[in-house]
Amino acid sequence: MPEISLNGLNTYYRQDGTGSRIFFLFNGAGCTTETWGELAEWLAGLGRVVRFDARGAGQTELPEEPYTLETLTKDAIALMDHLEIEKAILIGHAFGGRIAQIVTRDYPERASALILCGTGGFYPPKTGQPPADVSREEAWLYHFCGSRFREEQPERAQHLLDEVLAMHPPPEAGELRGRAIRATPAATYWGTTPDSLPVLLVYGTEDRFGHTDNAHDLAERLKNSRLVFIEGTGHFAIREKPERVLVEITDFIKEHGL
Repeated sequence: MPEISLNGLNTYYRQDGTGSRIFFLFNGAGCTTETWGELAEWLAGLGRVVRFDARGAGQTELPEEPYTLETLTKDAIALMDHLEIEKAILIGHAFGGRIAQIVTRDYPERASALILCGTGGFYPPKTGQPPADVSREEAWLYHFCGSRFREEQPERAQHLLDEVLAMHPPPEAGELRGRAIRATPAATYWGTTPDSLPVLLVYGTEDRFGHTDNAHDLAERLKNSRLVFIEGTGHFAIREKPERVLVEITDFIKEHGL
């Protein structure tokens, strides 16, 4: 399990696949390198896949001091430098899409393309409340997945649930991440990706966080973007219908000769 000290913090990362095409992945809030599931495995068939656990998540150390989203961006750039990656296709899921956008804002030369999956932040969530008598598992699915996910794909849904509910990050991790989000308002990076950079936006039609308001707003701001909705999926479209997400990414790569 490779680790590296990034800006003074022991950070876990992994690489899969080979080739000159490089995918650099940014996890969702509190998520780990494993949260990409099958999608990361399949991307490794198209090139080299690099992913890492952000501060306080997974196998990466929890910092003692507050940090900002720009700090997380610098961590990513430091890892790219360490691995001698000059440029990569950046893929951000949810919260990770915020960091990926800041990379394209502050280090545009390090990105050959940007792919955002379910990234919110500009418009507040539309979470609602599940029925009061549902289990912890059903409540999680209500908030983060499509309404028919468990019914239509019980094994895949249970696998995701087992993985996510087994995580026990310390409360301090969420508190520090919340402070970082507040310290860097979405307006400072939202839709600031250069027009010359091709962008693919992938959103679930039932996403309560990276919902349609966020999706359409980004598509309007990013003139060189293509917006795709994955029918019946929520915030974890990358796990609910990874086959469809992979098809969209593959088509995007071919379209732009990446």
